[in-house]
Amino acid sequence: MREYITATTEFNQLDAPVCAPLFQRTFDWNAKTGRLEISVVGLYRIWVNGKEITKGWLAPYFSNPDQVVYYDEYDVTDLLKATGNTILVLLGNGFVNTISHGGWEFEDAPYRSAPKFYLGLYDGETRMLTTDEDWTVYNSPILFDDYRNGEWCDARREETLFANGRKPLVAAAPTGLYKKCVHHTTPRCDNRRTKWANRTPSNFRPSSAHAFRRRTSPNKIWVQSGRAPFQSPNARG
Repeated sequence: MREYITATTEFNQLDAPVCAPLFQRTFDWNAKTGRLEISVVGLYRIWVNGKEITKGWLAPYFSNPDQVVYYDEYDVTDLLKATGNTILVLLGNGFVNTISHGGWEFEDAPYRSAPKFYLGLYDGETRMLTTDEDWTVYNSPILFDDYRNGEWCDARREETLFANGRKPLVAAAPTGLYKKCVHHTTPRCDNRRTKWANRTPSNFRPSSAHAFRRRTSPNKIWVQSGRAPFQSPNARG
């Protein structure tokens, strides 16, 4: 059974935006291998012990989750340690919670949903950790994100990012075929990698790294406080 979790059941709206959620899980690991499986209705970025392992922009891959639900797989054996591991997952709306207002009518799609995800961490075929209510979710500095309408980010919120965590909500699993994604996403370039340090509540400083070099559309509003923007999974080069 694959249990999906979410931060909210509310839909993102231009006049009522919903923050991009950041999920955190800390754990110990005494297994010999580590295989991570993640399936997202929406888009995601993922870090394991401070290292981003996301395979590319716009991961996992666009699909109608009523038909196909893609998952990505990562070998994280070398990233795990005996104690004090941390996984962070940042979700974006992608096409499942988008506001088109241009004839596409995605906002009326029957599969529309707030972003949600399943994660399983395996030793061989034995699942040792999964998405459940032991995770903690925080509101990221990304106040609004939409595939076609850009992002609003308030970097001042980074200073208190881990101040008000809450338990996630258990979400209904998508009904589509669960399928490993073998498609290539837009590759991540060297000058777009963050160099964030250890992701812990005490020192999580996403914008202390160098600025991302990318286009920003006119309707993207950055409140930077003199630092580079916190960037969501919806960002495109």
